[in-house]
Amino acid sequence: MISIRLLPHLKQILCVKRSARAKRLSLRVNAQNRFVLTIPQTVSYTKAFDWAEAQSAWIQAQLIQLPELLSIGQYLERNPFLTCSGMRLPLSIQDSLGSKNADTYQISVEGIYVWLGQVKDGSLRDQSLYVIVRKLAKKYLTQRVAHWAHHYALEYNQVRIGDQTTRWGSCSNRRTISLNWRLLLISPQLQDAVILHELAHLTEMNHSASFWRLLAHYDANYAAHHAELKRLSREILSVGRSI
Repeated sequence: MISIRLLPHLKQILCVKRSARAKRLSLRVNAQNRFVLTIPQTVSYTKAFDWAEAQSAWIQAQLIQLPELLSIGQYLERNPFLTCSGMRLPLSIQDSLGSKNADTYQISVEGIYVWLGQVKDGSLRDQSLYVIVRKLAKKYLTQRVAHWAHHYALEYNQVRIGDQTTRWGSCSNRRTISLNWRLLLISPQLQDAVILHELAHLTEMNHSASFWRLLAHYDANYAAHHAELKRLSREILSVGRSI
């Protein structure tokens, strides 16, 4: 049995939080590879830890499956591609050796070229890349939503680009489409699948049978896309985060 109170390595990745809204004990893994133990107000810490220790088999299985946490720089070094305008484009990142101090980029059908204004490493390099990728996400994800909304004669209010920890996207009652910047890291087919899913919510703000019929009209392969997104979510949604 794993003892959460005795194993130092597990203590370091365990977050405990009280919740007035929680009705039962729960244990999950967040995007920072931390185990989050949520305790209702009516449950004692002793009982909560005893319950958590009883989940040792699940905890061990999750520890084996935890993805490697990569900075955005590390991820792009291993996977030098971004999806923009429905195309998977190769990415080239270079340090500017001239007098330019500003970070710049250029995009064409041949690829995306990024020049960092100064030679940077570590967190400074990651921060520069994060800013550039967020700019690209704002521009090209917004354009992609407009493309599909026009195709299906749908109306929305605005597109927001966020740093969501567990979601690829969402659609609010105010007809705002919110998308995760990491959608640039996945294939064009999966990126479109997320966008079409959220656009379907403009008509059906639920996951009823009517919603799934509508989504099937927009994306005939939505079931396969959904399964692949679920498989990739832990790996991709953890990019750019740290413990």
